[in-house]
Amino acid sequence: DPVVLWYEGILRLDPVSENPLERSRRKELGLLVHRLLAQALRGDRPSGEIHPAPPLDACRIRLGQLLESWRSRRPRDAYWESFHLELSSVAFGLFDSVASEIEDSYLAVEYPFPADTTLSTVKGELRISGRVDLAILDRPERDGASVRIFDFKTCSDKPLDAGKMGRLGQSLQWGVYL
Repeated sequence: DPVVLWYEGILRLDPVSENPLERSRRKELGLLVHRLLAQALRGDRPSGEIHPAPPLDACRIRLGQLLESWRSRRPRDAYWESFHLELSSVAFGLFDSVASEIEDSYLAVEYPFPADTTLSTVKGELRISGRVDLAILDRPERDGASVRIFDFKTCSDKPLDAGKMGRLGQSLQWGVYL
């Protein structure tokens, strides 16, 4: 095959399996869902501000508008239509998971860890930074509140496995929350 000869023999490029391309699409999908869902739940409020949960219908409508706005900036072809359908399905599915948890609560979307947050380790205190995708609180202030954490990236109901977290370095964020 002249194409294989050109890429492998002349350019010395190895074939790329589909797996990295699938991961790239999944990663892009995840990042977009995260951004769009955060915007839909936050509304016009700044990131990290604790506020009453907005009406679910308003959030759902806003999410739909954000998805349509995103789609309108992409070419009208089968690839982007397919991506948009998948993006919409994942975004609304995640919204539905969150919706059952947020009614009559207070939300902090993309809530930053306080500047002095540390994690006790066997080697001493480790300063950590970052933000929580969604904190669902039972009152309008953090101190004394009962807080549930919802992580947009994992969005999994699999139980935490400390051994796997240590061995594979996966889901470490959940350990920090605990």
